[in-house]
Amino acid sequence: MTKIDWVNPHVYFYVDTRDERTKEMQKWVFESSAPAELEKYYGWTRDSMKIGDQVAVAGFPARSGCKCGGVRFVTLVATGKKLGPIWG
Repeated sequence: MTKIDWVNPHVYFYVDTRDERTKEMQKWVFESSAPAELEKYYGWTRDSMKIGDQVAVAGFPARSGCKCGGVRFVTLVATGKKLGPIWG
């Protein structure tokens, strides 16, 4: 996790990952629901994820081919805690 924008209308978070095929580092941005929805329905807070956390993201990439997408679940690698579900 390199950056988190806990803002309306959606929470965005940024991660660095290594492409399995090329082994190159890539920067991805993921979009989730609105902050109020994450807090009310899923128990997330601003402190649920922190910069530097290792996360596993389950979601869906954007059709445009950008290194971006929507989030279904986020799992904190250190604890195994699953945050979600979000969208579908």
